[in-house]
Amino acid sequence: MEDRVLIQAAASYGTPFYLFDLDEFYRKVRETGQALGERVSLCYAMKANPFLVPFLPEGLGKIEACSYGEYRICRASGISPERVIVSGVLKREEEMGKIFGEKGELPVFTVESISQFQMLRAMADREKRKVSLLLRLTSRNQFGMSVGQLEEMAVGCRAEPWVHFLGIHYFSGTQKRNVQQVVHELLYLDELCRTLKQSLGYGIEHLEYGPGLPVDYFQGEKDRGREFFKELRDCVDSMEFGGKMVFEMGRFLTASCGYYVTEIQELKREGGQAYAMVDGGIHHLHYDGQMMAMKRPYVRKLPEGMAGACEEWEICGALCTVNDILARKQPLVAATPGDLLVFERAGAYSMTEGMSVFLSRELPAVAVWGTERGLLKVRGHVDTYCLNLPVIRENYGRIKEHFSGDLA
Repeated sequence: MEDRVLIQAAASYGTPFYLFDLDEFYRKVRETGQALGERVSLCYAMKANPFLVPFLPEGLGKIEACSYGEYRICRASGISPERVIVSGVLKREEEMGKIFGEKGELPVFTVESISQFQMLRAMADREKRKVSLLLRLTSRNQFGMSVGQLEEMAVGCRAEPWVHFLGIHYFSGTQKRNVQQVVHELLYLDELCRTLKQSLGYGIEHLEYGPGLPVDYFQGEKDRGREFFKELRDCVDSMEFGGKMVFEMGRFLTASCGYYVTEIQELKREGGQAYAMVDGGIHHLHYDGQMMAMKRPYVRKLPEGMAGACEEWEICGALCTVNDILARKQPLVAATPGDLLVFERAGAYSMTEGMSVFLSRELPAVAVWGTERGLLKVRGHVDTYCLNLPVIRENYGRIKEHFSGDLA
């Protein structure tokens, strides 16, 4: 991302804001798909960055939506239902009913439990609509089902006229630093598919797997993700499984395309420590494993090239907590109020994982940039005070003109 684009976005939208580089996103998708080979298709786990949904490249055929809210984002972005896999631990009957009520093909649904299966089967029977299900296998936690439950459910699907057992869904975590863990899981799934084929009398059609490849957010860390590719491709090529294999990925595809930009508002010194106070904070920027800023992210100051001394600064946000530190001992040359600080590798989760409504501060603006599209704002700054506002009958008249939500 060229500095001129970041400076232009700051002038146009104000700080703080997120900017996502579509060219980098497309490059990462293309590179990952080519490295994993033709046997693997990619599914986009949109929870990593919902703002990229309207701009998905051709290399991402399916989108995983982990909630009804995410499904609504897909539909509002022009994504057809058949491209969506409706996942998520909780599936409310009312919300699933709304999906069944739409015209056209149904999305694929994952199944986390026997009760979810029963609910979706009942809907399919009632609406006389064929539904395809991915049964989620647990990784020994609260998610998914045991092998025994999964096998029993798969066998039972054969007697169901409106339910189609499509395949298996498996995700055991993210930021896996050891490629052998991923290889072990793939071989485990291959053996499971072999066993199920014997029980069912036919092969599994679809294997949806989240490899959880790592992203290295901090300076001094090694880019391990790319190192996994050859071993994963060799492992996939050796598998007996003959159905469609899909790697569900979010963080790994999006982290490198994101920038969080905030402005230095004040410079302070206390007890020999220099503090740079910015208009953002930890409610906007979240790196996996940041450990209260004990690790140093990739951050730079704009404009660069200013003459002056280089000092180490604590980069502190606008929240009323001593924990609101974005970077410690960050070297800055000629730091001045009004300078921009650009935090890189902020394309995954930062815009949704932070404690966004703390202190009722605004949400940052969001923009995308690409060679073909140029600079495009996709969300302005958003007030959050209305989300923390106690709406009681005595105050109704006083606050009505300030509140655009549902006051009922």
